[in-house]
Amino acid sequence: MPNEFDKFLREHECLLDELISSNSTRRFPLYIPNLPEGRTIDKAWIEIPRDFADRDLAKILLPKKYILKIPHVEADGHLCIDGDPGPLSGSSPRARIDQLIDLFYSSFIEPWSRGELDSHFSKEAMNYWTIHCSRCITRTQPILKIYTTNQETGKSKIYKCPFIESKRIVIAGDDSSIRNRYVNSMSNGNTISTVMAAEIPISFPFIPDNWPKKIKDIQRLVTVKLGPDDACKFFESVGRRNRSIHRIIVFRAPGCAFGYLLPGGPPSKTKKGNSLKSFPSNSLIPLKVERLDVSWTTGRDQHPEYVDRQLKHVLIIGAGALGSPVAEQLAKSGVGKLTLVDDDTLSSANIGRHTLGANSIGSSKVDRLAKSISVRWASCNALGFSMSIQKWLKNNTLIDVDIVLDLTGEPDVRLRIDQERKKNNIDLVIAWMEPYVASAHACLLPAGDFWVTNDADRLKSLNAIDWPDEVILNEPACSSSFQSYTSAAATHAVALTTEATLDLIDKKVESPIVRHWIRGQKYLDKCHTGLQFKEWAKKASDFDGLIIEDNL
Repeated sequence: MPNEFDKFLREHECLLDELISSNSTRRFPLYIPNLPEGRTIDKAWIEIPRDFADRDLAKILLPKKYILKIPHVEADGHLCIDGDPGPLSGSSPRARIDQLIDLFYSSFIEPWSRGELDSHFSKEAMNYWTIHCSRCITRTQPILKIYTTNQETGKSKIYKCPFIESKRIVIAGDDSSIRNRYVNSMSNGNTISTVMAAEIPISFPFIPDNWPKKIKDIQRLVTVKLGPDDACKFFESVGRRNRSIHRIIVFRAPGCAFGYLLPGGPPSKTKKGNSLKSFPSNSLIPLKVERLDVSWTTGRDQHPEYVDRQLKHVLIIGAGALGSPVAEQLAKSGVGKLTLVDDDTLSSANIGRHTLGANSIGSSKVDRLAKSISVRWASCNALGFSMSIQKWLKNNTLIDVDIVLDLTGEPDVRLRIDQERKKNNIDLVIAWMEPYVASAHACLLPAGDFWVTNDADRLKSLNAIDWPDEVILNEPACSSSFQSYTSAAATHAVALTTEATLDLIDKKVESPIVRHWIRGQKYLDKCHTGLQFKEWAKKASDFDGLIIEDNL
C-alpha cells in the first residue's frame, strides 16, 4: 500500500490502531458507538487484503460468537452487507474504504440498534438454517441432506421414503413416478434402504430463537400436528430399544423447509483402513432440506404454468440436431412426458451437432436421449421409440398426445401427421432450419388447423432463400445429403422451436402462425457468395438477426 494510503488508514476517525496480523491481510478495529442495552457489540474490524488496490475486496468481520445471534453475520463472521464496490468500480482505494465504513454504520449499526434487523432472520431463514446445520455436522452422521419431491401442502403426513446410504441423502415425498426417477437418477446403483418421514406444515419459518433444539421440542410440535396416537407411533423407535430404521422430520414453512434426523436409528458404519467401525445415532441432528418438486426445479416458483406442463404429453418426431436439444429444453421447462420417435443411430458425423456425444456412437438416438433426459431431469418421463413415425403409428395413436413436433423436414411425415391429426384434436409445430441456419422457421398450428392446404406442401415457399444446389452436400460414397451449419448457429432455431411449442402448450396461440428467425445479409455473405433473400425476407437484411411473425 502506498504511504498516502497508510496515512489515510492511520488517521481515519472510525479506525482504531492496526492489529498485528500473521498473514498478508491488514486488520483495523472499527469504532463502535454506545448502543442500547441488549444491542451491544463489543468489537468489529475491517480486513484489507494485500491485493486490495488491484484485485481483492475489503470486508468487515464480527467475532464468531455473534453468528446466529445477529442477522447478516455469515458462517465465517463476515458481515454480509453491501460494501466495497471493488477495483473495477473506478473508485480509489480511499473511496472504497470510506464507502464500506459508511455502510457499516448506516446499513448495519444504526438499524440494528433500533431493532430494524430483527425480522431479517425470518426473511433469510434458510441461510441461517444452513449455517446451523454446517456447525452441527459430524463426519459419522448417517444422513446429510433431505430432498423433497412433494409440493407444499397443509396436511401432516407420515410415510416411508428412500435413503441412499452411500450418499447419505433421503428423497422425501409421497411414492410417485417423479420420486422414483429421482431415486434412480441420484442413487447410481448404490444401496437404497428406507427411512420413516413425518412431514409437518408450519405457518412460520424457524429462526435461531425458536427452532427446536431438543427432542422434547420436536415431540411437542409433531404431537400438536399429528395428534397423540400417530405421534406416539412415529416416535416409538426413538431411543435405544429399537434401532431398525431412521426417522426424519421435515417441517414445511411457506417457501422453506427444515429437517431433523431423530436419535435412535441404526448406527452408521465408516470404513477406516481395513476395519469397519459403527457409530451410534444418539443425537438430534439438524438437516438441510432442498426442494426437487417441479415448481422449484423448473421455475423457482416464478412460473405457475410449469405445474400445468407436468400434465402435458409431447410427441417429438426427429431427434437430431434440432430435435435433441428441443427435447431437453422442454424437459427443463416442466413438460411431464416426452415421446421421441426416430429410427436413426448416432454416427461420428452427428456428435458435433447432437446433445449426445461419442459414448453414444452406434446407439439409437432416441433410446439414449430418452434415458439421458429421464435421469437428468427426473420431473420428465421420456420414452424413446427407435422406428419410423409410420411404424409407430401402426401400434399407437395420438389420443393421449397434447402436441406433436415434426422436426424431420420430410414431406411424407408432414402429410402423415396431418392425416392423423384429423382423427385427434391436437396441436402441431413444424420446424426446420435452412442451410447455415441463415434462417429457421416454426409453424404453429392449433388443433383444427392443418398443414396441407389445396393439396400443397408449404415448406419451400416459407424458406427465406432459394438455395443453389452446391450448398447441399453429399456424404462420401453415400447418397445422403446434409447442410452446413454449426451447433452454435442452431441454438437460434432451438429457442424459436421451444418457445413456439410452449406457447401452444400454454394456450397463448389461437390461430395458425409462422415465426421466422432470419440472419442478415452480412451473415449470408460470410456463408456463401451470391445469396439473396426472397422479397418478403429482405426486411431482415440490415439486422444481425430478426424474428418475423406472419399468419399462416
